[in-house]
Amino acid sequence: MRNMPNKAKALIAAVVLGCVALSTYAAMKGIPSADMRFALLLAMAVISARMKVKIPGSDSNMSMNLPFILTGLAQLSLPHAIVVGMLSTFVQCLPTSREPMKLIQAAFNVCTMSNAIALSFIVASAAMRAPFLPEKPALIVVAAAAFFLGDTLPIAAIISAMGGGKMWKIWADMSLLTFPYFVLSAGVATIIVATSHFVSIAWSLALPVMFVVFQSFKRYLREPDARTDYSVRRAFSAAAD
Repeated sequence: MRNMPNKAKALIAAVVLGCVALSTYAAMKGIPSADMRFALLLAMAVISARMKVKIPGSDSNMSMNLPFILTGLAQLSLPHAIVVGMLSTFVQCLPTSREPMKLIQAAFNVCTMSNAIALSFIVASAAMRAPFLPEKPALIVVAAAAFFLGDTLPIAAIISAMGGGKMWKIWADMSLLTFPYFVLSAGVATIIVATSHFVSIAWSLALPVMFVVFQSFKRYLREPDARTDYSVRRAFSAAAD
């Protein structure tokens, strides 16, 4: 932390303060009592958060919890959706080996997730009032697009601030690698929402589906592509030395 560039420190502070402000805003809107939908989505998001694959060319990873986060945006209140996203992201950040946990990196990732969820919720709420987007599946697409920007832009910015290169080039490279997964996640979330009224176990069936997706990604990405070398973990590790 002491060797971290001032630009990076300022960005981390902005992300954390934004998280505090948006979480306070969500809490002030009222926290409804937890129900079975919240409990089920939280459990599936936490379990799937440990199903993570390494992004080629970096030490970062993506986990299979995104469909459940997007489903929470459509089915839960904002406070509950934030809890699902923040808790599952924290679980995702837990190391798989005996290496120490990077607390600053985990805090940044968790706060970024909270901000992305809040941004998506606000955008979706505004779109809900538009007469040409009356259905929830369409709102999920809008929310997913807002979430994609809210999640990837801060990560690209922190890597750039750590000296990893030009932000927009980093973001473009990250987007090419992760965009298909975002599209897939939005599709799975849309299916969950569209079928949950007719098939009561639709939500629980989504977890084994994402496990199969996880196994597919693991096999497909077994040989990492070393064309890029952008890494949030490496940037934070270097700054902490």
